[in-house]
Amino acid sequence: MRVISSALNVYETALRITKEVTGGHAIDARAMDPVTYIRDHTSGNGVRFVFDTVCSADTQRQGLAVLGNQGILVNMATKKLNISLD
Repeated sequence: MRVISSALNVYETALRITKEVTGGHAIDARAMDPVTYIRDHTSGNGVRFVFDTVCSADTQRQGLAVLGNQGILVNMATKKLNISLD
C-alpha cells in the first residue's frame, strides 16, 4: 500500500516525518495541487481511501476528486458544511 499525504498548514518537520514513517509521498499543498499530483502518481486511477482530518469544503471536494472506483472517503472531523457535488 502506498501512502500519499497532503497538508495545507505545512510544517517541514511534519512532511519529513510523513515521508520517513510511511515511505510514501508528502504533498505541500502550498506548492502544488494535491488533486493533480495524486492523479499523476496513480496513473489517473485515484486512490482507494481518503482520510479527511480537516473536513472543509475544499478538502471534501479534493478528497472526492482523487477517489478511484469504489473509493471510500472517511471524515475524521465533523462540521456542518453546505457542499454542492455538481
